Amino acid sequence: MRKKQGVNKKDNLSENGMDKGNKKSTCETLQAMFEGMIVSQPVDKLKTQVKGYSVTPITERMLKKHKLGDAMAEVCDINELENEIRESLKKGLPVYGFFRKKQMWSCFVFEKEEIARDLLTPEPESGKDVLSIYKLRKYYIHPEVEDLADDMMEVAHSNVYQNVIDVFGDGKSDGFFLRDKIYVCKRDKTTGAPLGIIIGVALGIVYGMLFDNLALGISIGFCFGISFSMIWGTSTHKYAEHGLADRAEAEDADNVIKGLGSDGEDGINR
Repeated sequence: MRKKQGVNKKDNLSENGMDKGNKKSTCETLQAMFEGMIVSQPVDKLKTQVKGYSVTPITERMLKKHKLGDAMAEVCDINELENEIRESLKKGLPVYGFFRKKQMWSCFVFEKEEIARDLLTPEPESGKDVLSIYKLRKYYIHPEVEDLADDMMEVAHSNVYQNVIDVFGDGKSDGFFLRDKIYVCKRDKTTGAPLGIIIGVALGIVYGMLFDNLALGISIGFCFGISFSMIWGTSTHKYAEHGLADRAEAEDADNVIKGLGSDGEDGINR
């Protein structure tokens, strides 16, 4: 009797189009639908780590507890570096250090620059006349890690990228410099409710057919749909790439100071 029921169930699944081939086709269709849901646009595939080193946002607490180590004494005066970092932190500016064995081997100090919207090309859609943009101002590299300088710089920018996303909307920053381009973050107000319901119900129908209980599947689908609507109905962040209309200003913006030591002689490096 059980054998007969098993056959009937198999037949029902086959009649409902849920044989192996169709299951795969349904999954592929849903996967394609999800892949089409782009909620953000990465500026670049930036490196997020440097092997053997941990990138850490420097905090006042770390300075008070002398957590930077002594390795950077070969590059600059530690007290002067700590004071420089402290001044940046007071202004709410990000500073990142790369650590290994509880020693800091490089340091990246960012600043914020006010740039008129009409100086960018193409001009951003933002309604603000002046944009607040993060840019790398100065960096210190220990001689031992000179060959990792480019990778560390990219990872530091990757952290600033995330920092802009985290603070966007509270007036702290509108974007950031990356190489010779400016990336302006804008908020897209999306209404994901309809699409969320559709995706949720589609998933529910699949579950219902798999478990031979379409009513239960649709109920589950509506639950999924409400959840997806809440997620996709929120604002998303997107970036637009811009250049500076004035070439001289663009070249000046691309310059970064490399801290050479405690003698006050800084060079321009790129």
